[in-house]
Amino acid sequence: MTKSNIYNNAILNIVLNPNRSLTKSTFYLIIILLLIISMSVGIFFYSIGAWPVIGFFGLDVTVFALIFYFHNKSLKISERIILTKNEMIIEKVKPFRKNLTVKFSPPNWINITLKKSIYNKTRLIIHSHGSAIFVGDFLTKVEKIKLANSLRDEINKFKI
Repeated sequence: MTKSNIYNNAILNIVLNPNRSLTKSTFYLIIILLLIISMSVGIFFYSIGAWPVIGFFGLDVTVFALIFYFHNKSLKISERIILTKNEMIIEKVKPFRKNLTVKFSPPNWINITLKKSIYNKTRLIIHSHGSAIFVGDFLTKVEKIKLANSLRDEINKFKI
């Protein structure tokens, strides 16, 4: 079955993304402000005769740009939960690692569990036939509870 057929036959298709605190426009605004400040201070030091310092002012802007770039890239995490009549597919997209796809079938054997970890963090676990996967680690506790309840409601429709 191709991906387009899976998406068309999906009973439930949920895409999870983490909250992003820094948009692209904000990123560019911060870098432009840093560049303006750095250039004005660099011109001041050049005017008083400390011209070797100018290179360091360009270096700090470059370092900040790289830090913000890798931070934004690390937030391109997403998870997709697809429930069809025959199976549940969980696709995890990670920016610096290999993507992960897990399939559980049949859907009526799937269990959804919310557990507290040792750090008092709630984790959503989807498991079936000895396989398990954590889902939505970047979600808040309330969002995990809502997701677990909606997944249980859809899976309970398959149980007789």
